[in-house]
Amino acid sequence: LCLVLSLLLLTGCASQTISKAKTAYASGDYQTVVDLLEDLKTSKPEAAELLSKAKAHLAFDAGDYQQVLDMIGDGEVSDEELASLLDQAKTVLEEEAAKAALEEKLAEVQAAMDAEDYEKVVALVADSGMESEELTALKEQAQAVLDEKAAVEEKIAEVKAAMEAEDYEQAVALAAGSDVESDELTSLKEQAQAVLEEKAAAEEAEKIAEEAAAALEAKLEEVKDAIEAEDYEQAVALVAAAGIESEELAALAADAQSVLDEKAAAEEAEKIAEEAAAALEAKLEEVKAAMDAGDYEQAVAL
Repeated sequence: LCLVLSLLLLTGCASQTISKAKTAYASGDYQTVVDLLEDLKTSKPEAAELLSKAKAHLAFDAGDYQQVLDMIGDGEVSDEELASLLDQAKTVLEEEAAKAALEEKLAEVQAAMDAEDYEKVVALVADSGMESEELTALKEQAQAVLDEKAAVEEKIAEVKAAMEAEDYEQAVALAAGSDVESDELTSLKEQAQAVLEEKAAAEEAEKIAEEAAAALEAKLEEVKDAIEAEDYEQAVALVAAAGIESEELAALAADAQSVLDEKAAAEEAEKIAEEAAAALEAKLEEVKAAMDAGDYEQAVAL
């Protein structure tokens, strides 16, 4: 009888405790549910189920979503509330896993960017299959660098091809008109420009030499014509006015000057001879006059 009464008493107490636990559960006070039922010695399934659900809620509220999965399990859950809790926990864990994977991928991609391995950046993002503004931005930055490098390499190849074909004007035009910049492209442009300047200088020098040769030839003809016309003074004057250094011109001028010097010497000698003849004639007249006057002493003295 005492045993029966004890059982009845325990059963009544358990029912009251379960009732309180249900009320606490309904109000969201899951910790009270656990406190009430944790040490309750009862075989009623509803108490164990209520305790399990309360613990699952506490784990969820604490952010321990893996514990929620461990407690509820991956099998089919008939209780809609637990099923919903399980789905929420799975969703959060999946989101956290996705976030962690994204952060890991971002770190890997950023490391490749820092190492300037832009091909790897593009490949990592493309292979990840992840949708992220940050990943997309990094991929676009890397692709922009690769596109620019490709454009630079293409332009360098075009400039080199023009230089190999010795079309330096085209090489300069290609480099100058490029939308991309690079030290190598600038260097190629400067090399092509230097070649063009050297060619221009050589052509100018050749032109000057040709003009000088033509001027010399024309002047030689003038001087020779003057000499042939025996206009030696004109020949010497032409050479002096030419301002051209030429052994042939100098020789012609020397020949003309020699002729002029000889003519001047001959004219001077002729003048001296004429003056001497005139002086002799005058003296003879004086002597004759003295003799005609019988002044023989004067005539001898003269």
